[in-house]
Amino acid sequence: MWNVSESITIAALISGFLSLSSAGAEDARGLELPNVWGQGGALFAFSGFDGKTDCRHPFVGSTSWDGRGLTFHTDAPVSLRLVLHSNGKAKRLPSQDEIIAGDVISSLIGCSGTKLKLRYLLLNKDTVIGEVKALEAPGPVDVRIAVEIGGSRMETQANIVTFHTGAEEFVLAGEGPDLKADQGGLTARLPLGESLRFALLYCCGQSADIGKRTKAALSANQEKLFQKRVAFFRQLPKPKSDDSLLRRTYYKCASVQKVNCVTAQDAILFDWTTPDRWPHRYMWIWDSAFHALGLRHFAPEWARNAIKAVLSKQRPNGFIPHKMTPDDQLDSKLIQPPILSWAAWKVFETAGDEEFIRYCYPRLKAAALFGCKEMDADHNGLSEWGHRFASGMDNSPRFDRPVGDAVDLNAYLVNEMFYLEKMALKLGLAADARMWTQMQRERSRKVNELLWDRETGFYYDLDPEGKQIKIKTVAGFTPLFAGVCSKEQAAALVEHLTNPKEFQRAFPLPSVSADEPTFCDNMWRGPVWINYNRLVIEGLARYGYQDEASKLRSITLKEIARWYARDGVIYEFYDSEGTRSPAELHRKGKAGIGVGARRTGPCVRDYHWTAAIFVDQILGG
Repeated sequence: MWNVSESITIAALISGFLSLSSAGAEDARGLELPNVWGQGGALFAFSGFDGKTDCRHPFVGSTSWDGRGLTFHTDAPVSLRLVLHSNGKAKRLPSQDEIIAGDVISSLIGCSGTKLKLRYLLLNKDTVIGEVKALEAPGPVDVRIAVEIGGSRMETQANIVTFHTGAEEFVLAGEGPDLKADQGGLTARLPLGESLRFALLYCCGQSADIGKRTKAALSANQEKLFQKRVAFFRQLPKPKSDDSLLRRTYYKCASVQKVNCVTAQDAILFDWTTPDRWPHRYMWIWDSAFHALGLRHFAPEWARNAIKAVLSKQRPNGFIPHKMTPDDQLDSKLIQPPILSWAAWKVFETAGDEEFIRYCYPRLKAAALFGCKEMDADHNGLSEWGHRFASGMDNSPRFDRPVGDAVDLNAYLVNEMFYLEKMALKLGLAADARMWTQMQRERSRKVNELLWDRETGFYYDLDPEGKQIKIKTVAGFTPLFAGVCSKEQAAALVEHLTNPKEFQRAFPLPSVSADEPTFCDNMWRGPVWINYNRLVIEGLARYGYQDEASKLRSITLKEIARWYARDGVIYEFYDSEGTRSPAELHRKGKAGIGVGARRTGPCVRDYHWTAAIFVDQILGG
């Protein structure tokens, strides 16, 4: 019988010395593969790149904070981990990670003179398979694949453990020497060179074929599947950087993009993207636009579909919900920043497809006209968000009081008109092109007349009474991105951008100016959001501030890479002071903590638009 008191969890052995050695990571045909273990939250899920997914019943996991284990975020959370049995004193040996990616993990793990190879692979949308192999050992090695599922009822037979949790069922099966199944997992005694192969199957209303699925999982050619997963990295464009860490982070970000791509389902008519498979598993407007910027460089069809999927959810009046699901009844009632025309044109420029523009143009036109007419409640020629969540800047101090005309919404609409004019000209729609030209001029004039403050040299929202709300946030730079401001106004904005007391912090750009009383570490009240950095980089270049744009791009890439090297994940937002892990920051009032190697907190991990923008920028987007 397995003696838990004598077991040594691999996590406990290696938590203090996660190796960043590139030795293992460069074995796969010289690639600098992502090889940093995610300290609590790196995504692990089957990608739509490789087959059908199911967002209604997602089998999505993430890496554990304390070792080479996984947690799956099903209705009943599932923990899957390797445990090594040792009767003697354990020796701490370094782990060398060959690859830690969104759908494949391969690590070398050492303990007490023993070296094991551990692999996890996603076989399909609801099956993870793996192998533990004894590479070096003074004698047979006792290993255990342990599964923990709270509140489950278990059944065991020769090589299978079945866990029942109401509507869900999980099956752990294995093959290997001296294999035994018990109430908590599988154990095997491995001679040198032998393996324990295992599979964990997620069953939700499909238990009828479980025997067939189990057999297929255990008989899968794991080496062939491993090579297929690695081949994804081989076909990627080479990153434009001499920095090894930046190149490795690029491959990590491409993996994050891949894992957050899912297949068409019900009311979502095209393959689509999600901000993060967990906890946000659905589709958002502006997230999808940023995702497409990265995907266009290595998966243009996915980039086109990311935008077409959003447009497929459009209502007859032009409205597009800010959050969309496979069920129309569950979609939101809010809008979100209108940047789809900009993103669609970027995709078209990279992967020219006039049919794509023909599909998008009438839908984007309707969306822009909805934003101009239906979101202008006071009919003054400027539009309002209607709800803070529509802005995407959920807890920004901009919204600590009621907001009327919004600087970012109106700048985005002007920018959409600019790209809709390009599309109209491309499609031979001269009258439409003239309409967009006129609408750009008129709305830009209104923005500069009502939202610009000459005294402080900045753009602000208006309150419902028409008074400026003088809180400096990154939203005030959107007219720079959209080409709304004059050269003189652009120069004034750049002064704010380059002022160390305001936006030129250790890691620019904070979402709120550092000299504002509301500046703090809470989400949109101070931390850096990479999507806004991307917009400002483009705005600076648009007005001829190439050096400033280049510097902001460089520090943005380096900071993302720095925290990836430390924590093994790509974060939702970052500390503008550059001193704290994003895992330690507040998110809507909830705090994170950092204790030693442990990083826990509400900041989302493996966040898609951060990864997409990194890919876009390092490839010269």
